[in-house]
Amino acid sequence: MHAARAGALLVWVSVPSCTSSPLPPLPHPLQVLHKPPVVHRTLRLYAAEHELFSTALLIPMQRKELKAVVSSHPSAKVQLQPAQAGGSAQLLLSYPCGRAPELTHMLLWLYADSDKLHPVQTWQV
Repeated sequence: MHAARAGALLVWVSVPSCTSSPLPPLPHPLQVLHKPPVVHRTLRLYAAEHELFSTALLIPMQRKELKAVVSSHPSAKVQLQPAQAGGSAQLLLSYPCGRAPELTHMLLWLYADSDKLHPVQTWQV
């Protein structure tokens, strides 16, 4: 067995057999590395303290139409409005701001499928 690299997580996975073997499944080592997401767009937004910050961001249409948006911050609300004829889709983002000089970082994942399996873009706000 190889030594795990720094920052790697070594887990043991048991995979059941497809045959009707009486033997129990054997555990296999699986090394999991954390990779930060690839950020496609970075936005810096400014708001007054103790206000509900709301903005609409235009999303240029791509070869795939976007179906869902997910935020990494639990108190941020995101809503996707589909594109009108010949226009761009809009992403509505609202977030309750705290005291100044508080900074908040969040990631927005844009998906082309409603099952949210494969992100098309990742934005850092």
